[in-house]
Amino acid sequence: MTLDPGSAAIIQLAWARHLGLDDGAFAASLSSGERIVRADDAAETVEFVRLFGSSALVGPNGSLTRPPEFRTRRWRIM
Repeated sequence: MTLDPGSAAIIQLAWARHLGLDDGAFAASLSSGERIVRADDAAETVEFVRLFGSSALVGPNGSLTRPPEFRTRRWRIM
């Protein structure tokens, strides 16, 4: 399936707004190569989205940081 060139931008905009991010957050993330992380202590869930080469992680602050014993491990979710 191919997307119209503007479709990716529209999808990124919709997710950015859903996650409470700036409208251009995914484009900026793609340029910088850094993951978007936003703490939202009112959130009851953690949301992770990967779109067109950039990713965002949003959730309560305590869930966004790992305890020291987990920092060197890699987790793979299937």
